[in-house]
Amino acid sequence: MYNLNYGQITDKVSFEDINVAIASDYVAIEVAIGKLNVTKATISKVKNLLANFGFDSVFGRSDIASITNDSFTAAGNLITKLKDAGLIEPVSGYGKGKYKFIKPQE
Repeated sequence: MYNLNYGQITDKVSFEDINVAIASDYVAIEVAIGKLNVTKATISKVKNLLANFGFDSVFGRSDIASITNDSFTAAGNLITKLKDAGLIEPVSGYGKGKYKFIKPQE
C-alpha cells in the first residue's frame, strides 16, 4: 500500500508534551482516588465520571445518577465523598448543586 504520510512534516515533540501533561493530571487523580476509603465499585464509578466529564465539564447529581445507573441519593453520597476527598469543587453560575473535577496542581 502507498504510505499517505510519506513526506509530511510533523512536530512529534509538542504532541508528546501535551500527552504527558494530560497523563500526569489523570495519574494525580488516580493517586487521589486510591487514597479514598471506598470500595472498588465506587472507585470504578469515579474513574468513569472523570472519563465522561474531564476537568472542564460541569455536572450535577442527576448527571452522575444517569452515568452510574444509581439513585439520586447514591449520587449525592458519591458527591459528598468526592468533595471530602478534594476531588471536586462547587461551581457557581450553572445552578444549584453543580460541580467539576479539580485539576491537580503540578
